[in-house]
Amino acid sequence: MPAKSTAAQPARLGTSLKAKDIMEQPVIAATPQAALRDVASQVGTTQCPTPERDPVKLDPKRYKVELETDRLRIVRVRYGPREKSPMHQHLPGLTVMLTDSDFKFTYPDGCTEEIHKKAGEFHSSQVTWEHQAENLAKKVFKGLIIELKK
Repeated sequence: MPAKSTAAQPARLGTSLKAKDIMEQPVIAATPQAALRDVASQVGTTQCPTPERDPVKLDPKRYKVELETDRLRIVRVRYGPREKSPMHQHLPGLTVMLTDSDFKFTYPDGCTEEIHKKAGEFHSSQVTWEHQAENLAKKVFKGLIIELKK
């Protein structure tokens, strides 16, 4: 009987975890700052492993590191109209929409969902998760991702 892997696996939305479990967890926080504190309290002091499919390495056209420390990484995101990324992973953290967003997310199991947010809104995740993103809009999308490493 093969041994089970104990390595942390990225969450797959649309299967065991629903989109609301990852993207819109119980929002006690009314602001991005409060949401980030909530995520940080869940991550704790353990080091999050570097994603195997890091969007900054896989898709540098759309993902650019603005700041990185041993505790966090801030990534600027820019998708042109109708652009699609390769499958990639995100660490626990928070994404702040700098423009309105209309995306289709495709997960590793093939499930899809549409995500629609207004500029200034945010979503957070307390786990590493994986998806392919496609900008459905006819305009540029811009956002900031704040990933927590520990």
